[in-house]
Amino acid sequence: VSSLEFSPPSTSLRELQVVLGNSARTYRPKMGIVKRSLAEMAGTSNVIGNFTDGNNTALVELVLNMNKEMIDLKNGIDDVFIISNGIIVCLMQCGFACLEAGAVRSKNATNIIMKNIMDIFISSVAYWLVGYALAYGEGNAVIGYTHWAGIGIDYGKMAHWFFQCIFAATAATIVSGAVAERCNYIAYITYSAVISGIVYPPITHWVWTDEGWLNKLGYIDYSGCGPVHLLGGVCSFFGALFIGPRIGRFGNKYNHPDKEEIVGHSVPLSGIGGMILIAGFLAFNGGSIGTMSNPGDEFVIARVIINTILGGSGGSIVMLTMY
Repeated sequence: VSSLEFSPPSTSLRELQVVLGNSARTYRPKMGIVKRSLAEMAGTSNVIGNFTDGNNTALVELVLNMNKEMIDLKNGIDDVFIISNGIIVCLMQCGFACLEAGAVRSKNATNIIMKNIMDIFISSVAYWLVGYALAYGEGNAVIGYTHWAGIGIDYGKMAHWFFQCIFAATAATIVSGAVAERCNYIAYITYSAVISGIVYPPITHWVWTDEGWLNKLGYIDYSGCGPVHLLGGVCSFFGALFIGPRIGRFGNKYNHPDKEEIVGHSVPLSGIGGMILIAGFLAFNGGSIGTMSNPGDEFVIARVIINTILGGSGGSIVMLTMY
């Protein structure tokens, strides 16, 4: 119950009990503090029972103010939860950089590192300019068209903006590994901006907004397996298809049928990148719930984390066995 629904000077006993009742259900640990404070001010241990309409206005105001403070605390906790997980997901850029740098030849390691460094910066600017407007601005079933360059975004949505910006950068950086060692640096920066600013946002609008056409059809996507990973995979496929394999990968320059073995220059670097990505995916999936203060959120988060780590563990064991 929002404190704005009540007018303290004319608040009745029944309305006050509604506020306390809803607060008790939502913020159970806090109710002991509320009741003790009321008891101290009223000089009795049974404050609610001694309320009569028109009296103790100061106590009514105290309850309403504390209710508002608890709602603000709840929103603050949720925002910090989203931002913290977004920062961890941002570290996945380090994981991608290490994984890809170790998997290519040493002469191309600097190029890969620079691409992944600039990827987060280019993606952030593109998402700020047009991406968030296309994704979560007010619009129709296909795209949004408000909040260009962040204009008019409510401060309460800043944490959401940051988390979604990191998702956009992740969708773009998936492609870098698929075209490693054979993509021009300027071309990579260009398509990174296009994916994160123009291609990715409308798809999230379809899936994660109330007016999105896929959402209306009943499509459910919890943490981006479609908008992030499927999109990144499709872009990677066509990028590799258009560019082709590395020279000599499936036959040397003399058209000899024997392929040339091209190996990465640092297995430890790739291993470190893989472990960083594992930690990043835990935050990627766990943080996608968006809140941690609602009843039952802790159980959902725990289950998502467990499913994520078990899914990755099962996949790695299968691949190790097959290899």
